[in-house]
Amino acid sequence: MAVTFDFYSDAALTTVLTELATVHLIDGSGSPQDRKVYLDSPQASRKAQADSQPDVDPITVSVIDADTGAGGSVNAVRLATTQVGLDSATPGAAL
Repeated sequence: MAVTFDFYSDAALTTVLTELATVHLIDGSGSPQDRKVYLDSPQASRKAQADSQPDVDPITVSVIDADTGAGGSVNAVRLATTQVGLDSATPGAAL
């Protein structure tokens, strides 16, 4: 059976997110840019659970720099479950 959980760029879960493009000045400066993504499945009966202890252990989302030196640091990224939560989120921390 196919895994149908993915990151999507829209709330209707129709467009799988393949990249998260941002625009900054060449020196890396610029104003913060908020991006909303959705981690879910378009199949309503699907439920994400940890393999270790389903319905007990949390699922963790984190940012990983797959190409170090090619862009910004993961410490420039904040993750939150709400828009308001971004203000107090710790840069580089998992969710």
